[in-house]
Amino acid sequence: MNIYIKPNISLHVILVTILIAGTIFLSSCSKNEHTIFEINIPPAIPGSNLLLNADFSTWDSAYTLPQNWQMRQIYQNTDVFTHSANGLSMKSNSEGEHILFQTINVQPNTFYKVSTTIKYDISNHIAGGVYVFNTATRMLLGKYEKADSKGEALFEFLFNSGIANNVSIEIGFPDGMSGSFDCGPVQVVQQNYEPHITKTGFSDYLNQKAALSFSADQLDSSISLLCDYINGVLQSVIRGYDLFAGELPELQTLLINRNEYIYLPYYLSVPDSASVAYCQRSSLSLQEILTNEFNIPTRAIHLQDDTQTGFHQFLEYWNPFQEKWIVIDPYFSFRYRNEDGTFLSGGDLQNETAPWDKIAPFGQYAFSTLIEELQEMWHNKAYFVTGASYTLSYPFQ
Repeated sequence: MNIYIKPNISLHVILVTILIAGTIFLSSCSKNEHTIFEINIPPAIPGSNLLLNADFSTWDSAYTLPQNWQMRQIYQNTDVFTHSANGLSMKSNSEGEHILFQTINVQPNTFYKVSTTIKYDISNHIAGGVYVFNTATRMLLGKYEKADSKGEALFEFLFNSGIANNVSIEIGFPDGMSGSFDCGPVQVVQQNYEPHITKTGFSDYLNQKAALSFSADQLDSSISLLCDYINGVLQSVIRGYDLFAGELPELQTLLINRNEYIYLPYYLSVPDSASVAYCQRSSLSLQEILTNEFNIPTRAIHLQDDTQTGFHQFLEYWNPFQEKWIVIDPYFSFRYRNEDGTFLSGGDLQNETAPWDKIAPFGQYAFSTLIEELQEMWHNKAYFVTGASYTLSYPFQ
């Protein structure tokens, strides 16, 4: 498979080019049979904000910095940070870091939501925003940033703590600042994910058509059904026939005003778009559905060669019952499974060199079933990269 995928493909570029609505559908089953779905949207776990002095209302005796917050600024100039009516003002036109941060304790492998409203005026391409780092490793866990623009926005994103026991919540400009921030109170709260129907027309349609049950013992098999369906739809578009007998127009109507769907509508409307780099197309489509319709977090996984060029893409999703990420590969229609029957996560898989003896196939619409192709991919793997996307990975309700 001569597929080359750059892992840093910009969602913003794709957003500009994709303006076509598309489709989806699944096979028969009555909605009333699936009482496992929760209609109510699960809120963030109460107990609230993990930050101290989150509204910047209390400052030190010299009024140089808000209490409980620290700064990193290249010239140690505290004049960059001042109190404002909203909470915190930052102004500078200088090189280097301009960061205000607070370290908080977190539970490993747990989801959190960060949010704050910022008025910003940034006069060049150097970005500023809100960032979360693993304090020990300085691994970036999440961010929301702006550059070369002016306005007011809710800076909000979710992150998974991974192996971290504490993280650094950072506000400002990592690589130089030319402009200003006026930041309101910042909130960091634990986020609980339970699979449920989002009660859109699309999700209701899927629930009526699909034999899905997101219970503890059927979550993984239901996601396999969704994956197999997506493969069937994409391949019907590529090959020029409809495997599902005329459903496409109705499904186009269901998705036509769903702006959160970036990829799937385009792939289903333009045959050539689905046939090129199919592994990427099928993975992104499954991510969109799991995130938007069923409140299931996802992350993309890229295999890269020694030049850090991606040549295969698949994904992992969050299983809240097992409290772990689980890998699924739509291109081959299989997972990776241990001898005890448990499925592997990306973390389990990243150091494997010959995992083809652990594959667990499913479905009937695999794009490829060639074990030699899989073996070649793993022989060529130099890097195993897991990435979370702001628009694809974590559901927002």
